[in-house]
Amino acid sequence: MSDTYSYLLTHFIFSTKNRTPSIPDAMRPRLHEYAGGILRGHECALHAIGGVEDHMHLLVRRHPTRAEAEVMRLVKANTSKWIHETFPEHAAFEWQRGYAAFSVSKSGEAEVVKLDTGADAPV
Repeated sequence: MSDTYSYLLTHFIFSTKNRTPSIPDAMRPRLHEYAGGILRGHECALHAIGGVEDHMHLLVRRHPTRAEAEVMRLVKANTSKWIHETFPEHAAFEWQRGYAAFSVSKSGEAEVVKLDTGADAPV
């Protein structure tokens, strides 16, 4: 095979600092869109996104050159900066330091999407 093919699905879960409920319903759709743009800009694809006021879930197809730690650094740093600039009333917003990352098989993708978003198919 002369070309490289990969399908690296990772389910990321990360929370706000001290699980503070600092992602209000009104902010969430814009935050999700912004996170998707960050991922696309770094050769990754967002397959699903979800969350509540104190944490987010991402199902990401990673480019083979993007490690989990790099993806999380990019998403968390850039979304935090965007929140501070776009929503000045959330100047104290912070993500918690750690995260969880789980590999997901292609056959398990639909089930993770259903858990994260309540949807029946990838977004």
